[in-house]
Amino acid sequence: MSTSSTPVAPRIDHPPVATTTDGLPLPAPPHRTLLLLVLTLLSGLAVTNWLDDRSASRTLVGYLRAQQNAIVAPVDAVVREFRHQPGDVVTPGTVLVLLADEQLERQVADRGATLPTLEATLSQAQARADVDLALKLRDLEREEFEVRSLAANHLEKQYYNEFMQTAWEEMLDRSDGLASIGGNDQIYRLGTLPQMLTSDAVRMKAMLRQQAARNAASISATQAKLCRERLDQINRLRGSLPEKFRTANGVDVITRQLAHARKTLQSLENRRGRLTLTAGAHGTVGLHLKQPGDRVTGGEAIVELYDRERQHIDLPVPSRQINQYPIGTLVRLRFAGSIRCRGRVAIVPPHTEQDVETPAGVDPLVRVTVEPIGRLWPDVPIGSSVEVEVE
Repeated sequence: MSTSSTPVAPRIDHPPVATTTDGLPLPAPPHRTLLLLVLTLLSGLAVTNWLDDRSASRTLVGYLRAQQNAIVAPVDAVVREFRHQPGDVVTPGTVLVLLADEQLERQVADRGATLPTLEATLSQAQARADVDLALKLRDLEREEFEVRSLAANHLEKQYYNEFMQTAWEEMLDRSDGLASIGGNDQIYRLGTLPQMLTSDAVRMKAMLRQQAARNAASISATQAKLCRERLDQINRLRGSLPEKFRTANGVDVITRQLAHARKTLQSLENRRGRLTLTAGAHGTVGLHLKQPGDRVTGGEAIVELYDRERQHIDLPVPSRQINQYPIGTLVRLRFAGSIRCRGRVAIVPPHTEQDVETPAGVDPLVRVTVEPIGRLWPDVPIGSSVEVEVE
């Protein structure tokens, strides 16, 4: 009977492993552990450097800038006081600087002291004119009453004499009718001769009285007309008297002097108001270019003001990377405190920095301007560094 044998795998002998008395393997040698730690550390540093290099190639550092406005002196003056210090955020209309002009202050004080005197003089002249006018009007009223009474008397005489004139005319008409009766009858005329003689005398007297009545009526009418003319003169005089008395007492002259003084004082006050310098927009106070007590001339800058509504980032870009920042490129911004915002490349100059000499071996810089978009940028100090990265 034959027996089959099972093939046996060849035996591989491993080096013996050192063990403890309990049969457990001993730990690795110390030099092997140290070698592994060194290799691990070098690998971590290499990866970190690679990541840093890659991040540095994408992230640049810019600087916050703002439109800079200089607050200038409108006239020659002396700086009296600064109301805000550098770094203060101000709004439109906020008082920044107070100037002083000693000569202007003296003029304002002198003109202000003149006004009460002129006002008192005007009141006195006006009162004097009113008193004189009242006395004259009283005299005119008395005269007007007398003239009206005289005119009434003359009218009464005129009407009476006109009535007498009419009566005598009627009497004469009747006398003419009596003389014409009888015609050429001589006997009748001889019989009535005494009556005719008597009638002629009466007729003559009547004619004289008629003429006297006519003359008296005419005279009365003329006198009544003169009275009416005088009344018209009194009315015109009454209307012109106020202005004449104002002129006679100097009211108009003092009024013009007072108006001129007030206008001059207002002009001086406006000039003094110009010595109060205010902010024209939201901004941050910059450097004080002058100190209190300094004398400044018209147009000379006193303090800088950064316009917060017109901010931008000045981003220096190495010329070898400028192709990554064409106009319109959107970028991510990180301000101090890890505040994140966005911006857009607005200006890319066609040249590198011209006023800075580039050392040999250093890449020249191109000053790119980044404008804000989206959320408002935080109120960090002007000049703060900002991390910029292309989206």
